[in-house]
Amino acid sequence: MLDAAREPLPTHQVREPFPAPHLVLLQPGASAYSRLHWSVVQAGDEGDP
Repeated sequence: MLDAAREPLPTHQVREPFPAPHLVLLQPGASAYSRLHWSVVQAGDEGDP
């Protein structure tokens, strides 16, 4: 992730234990999807919006 000045933002990724990563094979023209969720943790120097 980059900020407005295109500088890297500090991030921290945590994988959930289930389901474990696994190989998905797709035939030509087939599709797949994945779910993504995230949370926001307020930094110590940030006030309420």
